[in-house]
Amino acid sequence: MDTSRTIRILLVDDDPYGVDLMLEALEGSDVQTEITVLKDGVEAMQYLNSRDSAENYMEPDFIFLDLNMPRKDGRQVLKEIKEDPKLTHIPVAILTTSTLEEDISESYRLHANCFITKPETIDGLISMLDSVQNFWFRTVELPGSGMIYK
Repeated sequence: MDTSRTIRILLVDDDPYGVDLMLEALEGSDVQTEITVLKDGVEAMQYLNSRDSAENYMEPDFIFLDLNMPRKDGRQVLKEIKEDPKLTHIPVAILTTSTLEEDISESYRLHANCFITKPETIDGLISMLDSVQNFWFRTVELPGSGMIYK
Protein backbone atom coordinates (compact mmCIF):
# COMPACT_ATOMS: atom_id res chain seq x y z
CA MET A 1 0.00 0.00 0.00
CA ASP A 2 1.11 3.56 -0.69
CA THR A 3 1.85 4.78 2.84
CA SER A 4 2.24 8.38 1.67
CA ARG A 5 -1.43 8.50 0.71
CA THR A 6 -3.80 10.26 3.11
CA ILE A 7 -6.35 7.82 4.52
CA ARG A 8 -9.81 9.35 4.83
CA ILE A 9 -11.57 8.00 7.92
CA LEU A 10 -15.21 8.44 8.82
CA LEU A 11 -15.74 8.07 12.57
CA VAL A 12 -19.41 7.69 13.57
CA ASP A 13 -19.82 7.77 17.35
CA ASP A 14 -22.09 9.67 19.73
CA ASP A 15 -19.66 9.60 22.69
CA PRO A 16 -17.66 12.87 22.69
CA TYR A 17 -15.11 11.50 25.17
CA GLY A 18 -14.54 8.39 23.04
CA VAL A 19 -14.23 10.52 19.91
CA ASP A 20 -11.65 12.75 21.60
CA LEU A 21 -9.62 9.69 22.65
CA MET A 22 -9.76 8.30 19.10
CA LEU A 23 -8.65 11.60 17.61
CA GLU A 24 -5.81 11.87 20.12
CA ALA A 25 -4.66 8.31 19.41
CA LEU A 26 -4.86 8.81 15.62
CA GLU A 27 -2.99 12.11 15.90
CA GLY A 28 0.06 10.30 17.26
CA SER A 29 0.19 7.91 14.31
CA ASP A 30 2.66 8.05 11.45
CA VAL A 31 -0.20 7.28 9.02
CA GLN A 32 -1.48 10.45 7.40
CA THR A 33 -5.23 10.65 8.05
CA GLU A 34 -8.10 13.00 7.38
CA ILE A 35 -10.94 12.35 9.82
CA THR A 36 -14.60 13.25 9.54
CA VAL A 37 -16.55 12.82 12.78
CA LEU A 38 -20.33 12.40 12.82
CA LYS A 39 -22.41 11.81 15.94
CA ASP A 40 -25.15 9.45 14.77
CA GLY A 41 -26.39 7.22 12.00
CA VAL A 42 -28.68 9.82 10.46
CA GLU A 43 -25.75 12.22 10.00
CA ALA A 44 -23.60 9.39 8.63
CA MET A 45 -26.10 8.39 5.97
CA GLN A 46 -26.81 12.01 5.03
CA TYR A 47 -23.07 12.52 4.58
CA LEU A 48 -22.53 9.30 2.61
CA ASN A 49 -25.55 9.98 0.41
CA SER A 50 -24.36 13.51 -0.36
CA ARG A 51 -21.56 12.12 -2.54
CA ASP A 52 -23.26 13.29 -5.74
CA SER A 53 -24.19 16.78 -4.54
CA ALA A 54 -21.84 18.08 -1.86
CA GLU A 55 -18.72 19.97 -2.89
CA ASN A 56 -16.88 19.08 0.33
CA TYR A 57 -17.73 15.35 0.21
CA MET A 58 -14.69 13.11 0.49
CA GLU A 59 -15.43 9.43 0.19
CA PRO A 60 -14.01 7.65 3.22
CA ASP A 61 -11.41 4.94 2.75
CA PHE A 62 -12.46 3.39 6.06
CA ILE A 63 -15.35 3.73 8.51
CA PHE A 64 -15.29 3.26 12.29
CA LEU A 65 -18.93 2.75 13.30
CA ASP A 66 -20.40 2.59 16.79
CA LEU A 67 -23.41 0.30 17.24
CA ASN A 68 -25.48 2.06 19.88
CA MET A 69 -26.33 5.60 18.81
CA PRO A 70 -29.44 7.78 18.87
CA ARG A 71 -31.76 8.32 15.90
CA LYS A 72 -30.26 5.53 13.74
CA ASP A 73 -28.04 2.87 15.24
CA GLY A 74 -24.93 1.35 13.73
CA ARG A 75 -26.70 -1.83 12.62
CA GLN A 76 -29.06 0.17 10.42
CA VAL A 77 -26.19 2.23 9.02
CA LEU A 78 -24.10 -0.88 8.32
CA LYS A 79 -27.04 -2.51 6.51
CA GLU A 80 -27.58 0.59 4.34
CA ILE A 81 -23.89 0.91 3.50
CA LYS A 82 -23.51 -2.72 2.52
CA GLU A 83 -26.70 -2.66 0.41
CA ASP A 84 -25.62 0.42 -1.58
CA PRO A 85 -23.48 -0.53 -4.61
CA LYS A 86 -21.72 2.84 -4.40
CA LEU A 87 -20.72 2.32 -0.74
CA THR A 88 -20.38 -1.42 -0.20
CA HIS A 89 -16.66 -1.43 -1.05
CA ILE A 90 -15.78 0.79 1.94
CA PRO A 91 -14.43 -1.27 4.85
CA VAL A 92 -16.50 -0.83 8.00
CA ALA A 93 -15.07 -1.62 11.43
CA ILE A 94 -17.64 -1.86 14.19
CA LEU A 95 -16.10 -0.10 17.20
CA THR A 96 -18.31 -0.51 20.24
CA THR A 97 -18.38 -1.19 23.97
CA SER A 98 -20.49 -4.29 23.37
CA THR A 99 -19.14 -7.78 23.90
CA LEU A 100 -22.49 -9.47 23.27
CA GLU A 101 -22.34 -12.47 20.96
CA GLU A 102 -25.59 -11.36 19.30
CA ASP A 103 -24.03 -7.98 18.41
CA ILE A 104 -20.92 -9.67 17.02
CA SER A 105 -22.93 -12.19 14.98
CA GLU A 106 -25.38 -9.58 13.69
CA SER A 107 -22.55 -7.24 12.66
CA TYR A 108 -20.86 -9.94 10.61
CA ARG A 109 -24.21 -11.05 9.16
CA LEU A 110 -24.62 -7.46 7.96
CA HIS A 111 -21.13 -7.67 6.38
CA ALA A 112 -19.00 -5.71 8.83
CA ASN A 113 -15.35 -6.08 7.93
CA CYS A 114 -14.38 -6.46 11.58
CA PHE A 115 -15.80 -6.12 15.09
CA ILE A 116 -13.71 -4.39 17.75
CA THR A 117 -14.66 -3.91 21.38
CA LYS A 118 -13.46 -0.48 22.51
CA PRO A 119 -10.46 -0.74 24.82
CA GLU A 120 -10.99 0.74 28.28
CA THR A 121 -7.68 2.64 28.47
CA ILE A 122 -5.88 5.10 26.23
CA ASP A 123 -2.94 2.67 26.01
CA GLY A 124 -5.34 -0.07 24.90
CA LEU A 125 -6.87 2.28 22.34
CA ILE A 126 -3.47 3.24 20.95
CA SER A 127 -2.49 -0.43 20.70
CA MET A 128 -5.76 -1.33 18.98
CA LEU A 129 -5.44 1.55 16.51
CA ASP A 130 -1.85 0.56 15.75
CA SER A 131 -3.07 -2.96 14.91
CA VAL A 132 -5.89 -1.60 12.74
CA GLN A 133 -3.54 0.75 10.95
CA ASN A 134 -0.92 -1.94 10.39
CA PHE A 135 -3.47 -4.16 8.71
CA TRP A 136 -5.92 -1.79 6.99
CA PHE A 137 -3.64 1.14 6.13
CA ARG A 138 -0.20 -0.45 5.67
CA THR A 139 -0.83 -4.03 4.53
CA VAL A 140 -4.00 -4.28 2.44
CA GLU A 141 -4.88 -2.30 -0.67
CA LEU A 142 -7.94 -0.12 -0.16
CA PRO A 143 -10.09 0.89 -3.13
CA GLY A 144 -9.25 4.35 -4.43
CA SER A 145 -11.72 7.17 -4.80
CA GLY A 146 -11.85 6.49 -8.54
CA MET A 147 -13.79 3.28 -7.90
CA ILE A 148 -15.87 2.11 -10.88
CA TYR A 149 -19.43 1.20 -9.92
CA LYS A 150 -21.45 -1.44 -11.73
